[in-house]
Amino acid sequence: MTFYTQAGGANGMRQAMFIERVEGLAEQILTNYELRPTDAAIVFSVSGLNAVPIEMAMGLRKAGVPVIAVTSMRETNAVEPGHPSGTRLADHADVVIDLCTPVGDALCRIDGLTEPVGPGSTVAAVAVVNEIKVRTAERLAEDGLVPPVISSAKLVGPRRAEELFEAAYLKHARRAAEVLRKP
Repeated sequence: MTFYTQAGGANGMRQAMFIERVEGLAEQILTNYELRPTDAAIVFSVSGLNAVPIEMAMGLRKAGVPVIAVTSMRETNAVEPGHPSGTRLADHADVVIDLCTPVGDALCRIDGLTEPVGPGSTVAAVAVVNEIKVRTAERLAEDGLVPPVISSAKLVGPRRAEELFEAAYLKHARRAAEVLRKP
Protein backbone atom coordinates (compact mmCIF):
# COMPACT_ATOMS: atom_id res chain seq x y z
CA MET A 1 0.00 0.00 0.00
CA THR A 2 3.05 2.25 0.37
CA PHE A 3 3.34 2.91 -3.34
CA TYR A 4 0.19 5.00 -3.34
CA THR A 5 1.52 7.32 -6.04
CA GLN A 6 0.89 4.58 -8.59
CA ALA A 7 -2.79 4.58 -7.64
CA GLY A 8 -3.40 8.17 -6.61
CA GLY A 9 -0.66 10.16 -8.34
CA ALA A 10 1.65 12.61 -6.67
CA ASN A 11 0.35 13.75 -3.29
CA GLY A 12 -2.22 10.96 -3.33
CA MET A 13 -2.08 10.38 0.41
CA ARG A 14 -5.87 10.68 0.75
CA GLN A 15 -6.26 7.75 -1.61
CA ALA A 16 -3.60 5.70 0.18
CA MET A 17 -5.22 6.23 3.55
CA PHE A 18 -8.58 5.26 2.07
CA ILE A 19 -7.28 2.20 0.20
CA GLU A 20 -5.62 0.65 3.26
CA ARG A 21 -9.01 0.56 4.98
CA VAL A 22 -10.97 -1.11 2.16
CA GLU A 23 -12.36 -4.41 3.41
CA GLY A 24 -12.03 -7.21 0.86
CA LEU A 25 -9.09 -5.64 -1.00
CA ALA A 26 -6.52 -8.03 0.51
CA GLU A 27 -8.38 -11.00 -0.95
CA GLN A 28 -8.13 -9.42 -4.40
CA ILE A 29 -4.43 -8.68 -3.92
CA LEU A 30 -3.75 -12.27 -2.89
CA THR A 31 -5.27 -13.60 -6.13
CA ASN A 32 -2.15 -12.23 -7.85
CA TYR A 33 0.04 -14.77 -6.07
CA GLU A 34 0.47 -18.50 -6.11
CA LEU A 35 1.19 -19.22 -2.48
CA ARG A 36 3.33 -22.24 -1.70
CA PRO A 37 3.92 -24.14 1.54
CA THR A 38 7.54 -22.98 1.45
CA ASP A 39 6.52 -19.30 1.37
CA ALA A 40 6.46 -16.90 4.29
CA ALA A 41 5.12 -13.35 4.33
CA ILE A 42 5.94 -10.14 6.12
CA VAL A 43 3.06 -7.71 6.65
CA PHE A 44 3.93 -4.18 7.75
CA SER A 45 1.48 -1.86 9.47
CA VAL A 46 2.48 0.67 12.10
CA SER A 47 -0.96 0.67 13.69
CA GLY A 48 -1.86 -2.91 12.80
CA LEU A 49 -5.48 -1.79 12.73
CA ASN A 50 -6.37 -1.24 9.08
CA ALA A 51 -8.40 -3.72 7.05
CA VAL A 52 -5.90 -4.54 4.31
CA PRO A 53 -2.99 -5.66 6.53
CA ILE A 54 -5.30 -7.56 8.89
CA GLU A 55 -7.10 -9.34 6.05
CA MET A 56 -3.81 -9.94 4.23
CA ALA A 57 -2.48 -11.78 7.28
CA MET A 58 -5.77 -13.68 7.65
CA GLY A 59 -5.69 -14.76 3.99
CA LEU A 60 -2.04 -15.76 4.10
CA ARG A 61 -2.53 -17.90 7.19
CA LYS A 62 -5.63 -19.49 5.66
CA ALA A 63 -3.40 -20.46 2.72
CA GLY A 64 -0.93 -22.02 5.14
CA VAL A 65 1.68 -19.29 4.82
CA PRO A 66 3.46 -18.24 8.04
CA VAL A 67 3.02 -14.52 8.73
CA ILE A 68 5.48 -12.13 10.29
CA ALA A 69 3.80 -8.92 11.44
CA VAL A 70 5.90 -5.77 11.78
CA THR A 71 3.95 -3.26 13.84
CA SER A 72 4.13 -0.90 16.78
CA MET A 73 2.64 -2.70 19.74
CA ARG A 74 2.17 0.58 21.63
CA GLU A 75 0.27 2.01 18.66
CA THR A 76 -1.87 -1.07 18.02
CA ASN A 77 -2.84 -1.44 21.67
CA ALA A 78 -3.65 2.26 22.14
CA VAL A 79 -7.20 1.89 20.81
CA GLU A 80 -9.81 -0.79 20.36
CA PRO A 81 -9.67 -2.58 16.99
CA GLY A 82 -12.08 -1.22 14.41
CA HIS A 83 -12.01 -4.19 12.03
CA PRO A 84 -15.26 -6.21 12.01
CA SER A 85 -13.31 -9.24 13.23
CA GLY A 86 -12.37 -7.32 16.37
CA THR A 87 -8.73 -8.20 15.79
CA ARG A 88 -5.40 -6.56 15.06
CA LEU A 89 -2.66 -7.57 12.63
CA ALA A 90 -0.63 -9.04 15.50
CA ASP A 91 -3.49 -11.46 16.25
CA HIS A 92 -2.94 -13.12 12.87
CA ALA A 93 0.84 -13.46 12.98
CA ASP A 94 3.11 -16.35 13.77
CA VAL A 95 5.85 -13.88 14.68
CA VAL A 96 5.43 -10.25 15.73
CA ILE A 97 8.28 -7.76 15.40
CA ASP A 98 7.65 -4.63 17.45
CA LEU A 99 8.83 -1.40 15.84
CA CYS A 100 8.97 0.09 19.36
CA THR A 101 7.66 3.41 18.07
CA PRO A 102 5.39 5.58 20.21
CA VAL A 103 1.67 6.07 19.84
CA GLY A 104 1.19 8.54 17.00
CA ASP A 105 4.61 7.64 15.52
CA ALA A 106 6.13 11.09 16.14
CA LEU A 107 9.47 11.27 17.92
CA CYS A 108 10.34 14.97 18.22
CA ARG A 109 8.82 17.95 19.96
CA ILE A 110 9.84 21.32 18.56
CA ASP A 111 9.51 24.69 20.25
CA GLY A 112 6.73 26.63 18.56
CA LEU A 113 4.90 23.51 17.32
CA THR A 114 2.02 22.01 19.20
CA GLU A 115 2.20 18.66 17.44
CA PRO A 116 5.24 16.38 17.57
CA VAL A 117 6.93 15.50 14.26
CA GLY A 118 9.40 12.99 12.89
CA PRO A 119 7.93 9.52 12.41
CA GLY A 120 10.19 6.73 13.59
CA SER A 121 8.37 3.84 11.96
CA THR A 122 10.00 4.28 8.55
CA VAL A 123 13.53 4.11 9.96
CA ALA A 124 12.59 1.22 12.26
CA ALA A 125 10.91 -0.73 9.44
CA VAL A 126 13.92 -0.31 7.14
CA ALA A 127 16.21 -1.51 9.92
CA VAL A 128 13.96 -4.56 10.46
CA VAL A 129 13.94 -5.42 6.74
CA ASN A 130 17.69 -5.09 6.42
CA GLU A 131 18.29 -7.23 9.49
CA ILE A 132 15.97 -9.92 8.13
CA LYS A 133 17.87 -9.86 4.82
CA VAL A 134 21.24 -10.21 6.57
CA ARG A 135 20.07 -13.01 8.89
CA THR A 136 18.43 -14.85 5.98
CA ALA A 137 21.63 -14.61 3.93
CA GLU A 138 23.62 -15.91 6.92
CA ARG A 139 21.34 -18.91 7.36
CA LEU A 140 21.31 -19.74 3.65
CA ALA A 141 25.10 -19.47 3.50
CA GLU A 142 25.42 -21.77 6.54
CA ASP A 143 23.39 -24.34 4.60
CA GLY A 144 25.58 -23.94 1.53
CA LEU A 145 22.92 -22.05 -0.42
CA VAL A 146 23.60 -18.81 -2.27
CA PRO A 147 20.84 -16.21 -2.01
CA PRO A 148 20.36 -13.74 -4.85
CA VAL A 149 22.44 -10.70 -3.96
CA ILE A 150 22.62 -7.33 -5.67
CA SER A 151 25.82 -5.48 -4.84
CA SER A 152 27.37 -2.13 -5.66
CA ALA A 153 29.89 -1.87 -8.47
CA LYS A 154 32.06 -0.01 -5.95
CA LEU A 155 32.34 -3.26 -3.96
CA VAL A 156 32.48 -5.96 -6.63
CA GLY A 157 33.29 -4.12 -9.85
CA PRO A 158 30.94 -3.08 -12.65
CA ARG A 159 30.88 -6.41 -14.47
CA ARG A 160 30.14 -8.49 -11.35
CA ALA A 161 27.52 -5.98 -10.19
CA GLU A 162 25.74 -6.31 -13.53
CA GLU A 163 25.95 -10.14 -13.40
CA LEU A 164 24.46 -10.18 -9.90
CA PHE A 165 21.66 -7.79 -10.87
CA GLU A 166 20.77 -9.77 -13.99
CA ALA A 167 20.81 -13.10 -12.13
CA ALA A 168 18.52 -11.78 -9.38
CA TYR A 169 16.20 -10.09 -11.86
CA LEU A 170 15.97 -13.17 -14.10
CA LYS A 171 15.26 -15.40 -11.11
CA HIS A 172 12.42 -13.10 -10.11
CA ALA A 173 11.14 -12.98 -13.70
CA ARG A 174 11.13 -16.80 -13.95
CA ARG A 175 9.14 -17.10 -10.73
CA ALA A 176 6.65 -14.47 -11.87
CA ALA A 177 6.32 -16.13 -15.28
CA GLU A 178 5.43 -19.48 -13.63
CA VAL A 179 2.50 -17.84 -11.88
CA LEU A 180 1.38 -15.77 -14.87
CA ARG A 181 1.33 -18.80 -17.20
CA LYS A 182 -1.23 -20.61 -15.08
CA PRO A 183 -4.91 -20.16 -15.93
